[in-house]
Amino acid sequence: MFIPLFDQKAPEGTRPHVLKKQESRLKYLNDYLSGRDFLLDRFTVADAYLYTVLNWTTATSVDLTTFPAIQQYHRRLQKRPSVAKAFQEELALYKAELARHQAA
Repeated sequence: MFIPLFDQKAPEGTRPHVLKKQESRLKYLNDYLSGRDFLLDRFTVADAYLYTVLNWTTATSVDLTTFPAIQQYHRRLQKRPSVAKAFQEELALYKAELARHQAA
């Protein structure tokens, strides 16, 4: 199922509102991840899911440059073989779904 982070049919002003609301949450996450490798003491499914959510920031043009700990965390997870493999598989599915929706 294709579910964009920001619905193209959302009312005017939705995107700025959501982006403004996320700032405090991203700051909290950035502070939490500072000096940590993972969300818990080791890699868990929560890290895998957060990696996925952070990938959505690329497709929706959410800028993470002011959150260096989040960026480092994301890069660190990208280097895990299991995450890299899952990402490539998901990317292929995403591109196929995107092409299907653009053709419709």
